[in-house]
Amino acid sequence: LLCFKTIAQEAVAEAITPRIPRLELGLKAGLNYNTLQMEGAPAFSIETKTGYVGGAFASLAFNEYLGLKAEALISQKSFSGSNHVDSSNYVFTRSAAYLDFPLLLQIKPAKWFHIVVGPQYSYLVSVSDRVKGDDGELAKAVKAENTKISYNNIGGCAGVEFTFKRVWVWGRYNVDFENNNWNGTNSLPAYKNEVYQVGVGFSFFRL
Repeated sequence: LLCFKTIAQEAVAEAITPRIPRLELGLKAGLNYNTLQMEGAPAFSIETKTGYVGGAFASLAFNEYLGLKAEALISQKSFSGSNHVDSSNYVFTRSAAYLDFPLLLQIKPAKWFHIVVGPQYSYLVSVSDRVKGDDGELAKAVKAENTKISYNNIGGCAGVEFTFKRVWVWGRYNVDFENNNWNGTNSLPAYKNEVYQVGVGFSFFRL
């Protein structure tokens, strides 16, 4: 009888205070708003572009207030820029897709509100460049000399998450620590991706 009473008390306590999921798996999707940080850049006018981001995540709760989150994402980071070289104008457009792997510390001031911060490894999987200019030869030269890009990059990210049971919305800021255009040419300056993200997620498994 005492055993049944204890089980009943534990069931009531769990109903009143639901157990925090120890492990969560899910999917997320959203939009990138991509801009650049440039070093030693000439007059280079940047036009920011919107891209997609999406993938899967796994989170592990240490306790009610701290957890660890790992993600695997495909992320489109594109930009367009104009410049003036040798009395000619040109517009350079780059569309790039990266595999991003953030590893984030989750800080949980409230059950429905999380802060995330941590490093991110990015690997370039595809890139497409287009150049339009007054001088066709110059456009070809600009495109040719900017083919040397870094395929691996380490960056950092920080953001917030608002959870509603299994559905959550999130916003995040990402920045590269290293230049993507490692040869640092004059026509396309060395730059770092700087990305603002918003999106939604869904936890399809909880343990």
